[in-house]
Amino acid sequence: MGPIWAASHVAAGHDVESAVVALDGVRRHLLLRGDAEDELRRSLEGLPQAAARKRASVAWKASTSLSESAGETLARVRMIRLGFEPPELQLVVTADGHRFRPDYAWRSLALLGEFDGQGKYAGNEGAVRRAEKEREEALRRAGFRVFRLSWADISNPHALRKALSANGVPPAVRDERGNVRRFR
Repeated sequence: MGPIWAASHVAAGHDVESAVVALDGVRRHLLLRGDAEDELRRSLEGLPQAAARKRASVAWKASTSLSESAGETLARVRMIRLGFEPPELQLVVTADGHRFRPDYAWRSLALLGEFDGQGKYAGNEGAVRRAEKEREEALRRAGFRVFRLSWADISNPHALRKALSANGVPPAVRDERGNVRRFR
């Protein structure tokens, strides 16, 4: 039993947030290994109960191989659940002769978002923070507005809503019935 089995069972029996986090992680793992996602998709489609297959299908549609951490995924799922426009993920931006891939982008607004997890701070925290500051300054010189989200932001729906609104993240587009596109 490996990561595909584990992600399938999380997708089948847990809430959408947990399922998308699990599926994003496995999809990223498969991408980095150069493996196709067919086995994962078959595992989800082969779940024995119809309700589990439906939950897994919703999570599959919401998942991607582009999120680089569980925190990035959780922030994305929660911002969409709160009714904000889904971001473009890992947009390649060239600034000051360097290529950057911010976690979230709303290209039409020249708005970029970053999730600050703790994993990247293992080691020389000062050097990492200086590099982040230089990167952010380069992106600003290229004409982008940049904001950051933390675990504290994404752990509290009110804090997340406030952070996204304050930074100009737009509401999601509504369908013909007026429903906001979000995960169920």
